[in-house]
Amino acid sequence: MSELLDGIYSVVYRSGEHRTIQLRTPEAGKPLAGKRILSYRQRDDWKGFGFLVNDTPNGKPAVAFWRKFRAENAPKRLERIEFAVRTILENPAKAGLAYALRENRCCRCGMQLTVPASVAFGMGPECARKRGWTKEDKLKAFEWAKSQVPDVTVQTDLSYGPLEESA
Repeated sequence: MSELLDGIYSVVYRSGEHRTIQLRTPEAGKPLAGKRILSYRQRDDWKGFGFLVNDTPNGKPAVAFWRKFRAENAPKRLERIEFAVRTILENPAKAGLAYALRENRCCRCGMQLTVPASVAFGMGPECARKRGWTKEDKLKAFEWAKSQVPDVTVQTDLSYGPLEESA
């Protein structure tokens, strides 16, 4: 299991449905500083629902839902969210790439990506620089991303007939 950095991640299911989850850690001096806050997208905003905690009996990171969120949601929904977070934790790079490919946005900061190479490895140049990525790291990430594309894109059952010429 890889370390999960602050960012935005998507899990794309075979049905085409997806879950997008944001992880952020407020800086020192801000409310909830140091806590790892999990949120989901609700229209154009993010709605927090709990913390990502590491102090679990099995030693693996887990979701600690906020009491109000737990009380307002069905157990099945909570299970689906926990499953999505576990899936993201298994392969954060793949989940970050899934978000970047679906949204054309950086999986770290959410900024619009306009350069195909940035989209291909899920991160803009500024975030890559902040992480200390070298050109070699970017090339490796690009090659890895190319190998992952079939796994993160949504397959469709739609078939289109021949194009008809208009009269």
